[in-house]
Amino acid sequence: MDWLGWTTFGDHVRLMSDNLAAVWANFATAGADYAVMARMMLSRSELDALRAAVPDMEVTVVTIESPPELVRTRLQRRDTGAILEHHLVQTAEYAAVVDDLGIQDFAVTNDDRPIRLLAEEVLDRLGWG
Repeated sequence: MDWLGWTTFGDHVRLMSDNLAAVWANFATAGADYAVMARMMLSRSELDALRAAVPDMEVTVVTIESPPELVRTRLQRRDTGAILEHHLVQTAEYAAVVDDLGIQDFAVTNDDRPIRLLAEEVLDRLGWG
């Protein structure tokens, strides 16, 4: 999902929602009934833009919550030094913004279990399992 709006110029939310509308139209024509999109929502307007891009689809917002120590461990696997510290601060700030928005329909906890089990829980709660 992030790649649909990856840009260093212009309005990334508009680009992402325009691209999502085109991509979803192609999937729907091919017979898709569902789509799972990974994206951190940092504002209601961003979520509104994505909903407008797929007006015939029910959009459910799921938050994946991870304990701070797990986040730190995973970030330490890929980052070091100033980049690591920046990402740790950024992650905490983003978590607070997402929590304050209150736009999630439900949350699941990523407690370092295999991603397949986490995905199964999300699909079951959506009624897609």
